[in-house]
Amino acid sequence: MSLAHDYSTIVTDSRQTIAANVRAWMGRRNVTQTALAAHLGCSQPVVSRRVRGEMPFDTDELIAIAGLLGCDLIDLVENVRSRCFSPELTLVPAPDESQMELEFEPISRDHLRVVHP
Repeated sequence: MSLAHDYSTIVTDSRQTIAANVRAWMGRRNVTQTALAAHLGCSQPVVSRRVRGEMPFDTDELIAIAGLLGCDLIDLVENVRSRCFSPELTLVPAPDESQMELEFEPISRDHLRVVHP
């Protein structure tokens, strides 16, 4: 597997994770795609593509969405690191000990902090 392929997978997984978080918060707050589109100043089809993970949200949009939904920005990007990549790898012997397996240390929300200037 090439580095470019790994990067593409990380980007896609990150986009899907953020989209799922946005959908979940929209559901919690009973916010429709039409209302979100009006808040962002774009069309409902654009919002639909973003909440399905086909198109990425940009940072300004995520900040605006967090404001509309009454959540923190971190809530919208929660689990991206733990689901998509981790710099902390541990080598673990495979059951037959002829190969090594990679194990990722779980990352929780407590590991992340947003600092406002």
